[in-house]
Amino acid sequence: MRKFLGVVSSIAVLTSCSSYYPVRAEEQLAPASTITLTFASPRDLEATRDTVVYALPAVEKVYGEVERAAADTLVLRILLVESDRRQPVLPDDARLTVVPGATDRVAIRRFSSRKTNGLIAGVAVLGAIVIFLATLEFSAAEPSY
Repeated sequence: MRKFLGVVSSIAVLTSCSSYYPVRAEEQLAPASTITLTFASPRDLEATRDTVVYALPAVEKVYGEVERAAADTLVLRILLVESDRRQPVLPDDARLTVVPGATDRVAIRRFSSRKTNGLIAGVAVLGAIVIFLATLEFSAAEPSY
């Protein structure tokens, strides 16, 4: 049970301390950056793995890690594809080469101080409640003479 709680709390801490922010016009995407690419209208894309090509119909949003960014072309390792159509099961190392359009939105995952402060405040309040309940229970257990 402790191991499970440790894993769940670690995931909560790691995911709650970041958000997706729009990429600035002059900003260059670094390899291993996690991004979302939201298309203005659904696009048909093709992902590849070695020589196998996977058709991705009507993709609305792609979550991925940047492998390369050259000029206006992005090569992503696909993490998740959002679409209202059924998508093929992609292997973990599927790649997508895409040129975002002018109306498409690219957002990068960054540290969020607001979320981190909220997490710290929430943990502090929860800790105070646990300590209060523990002392209340302890004082009720003492015999009165």
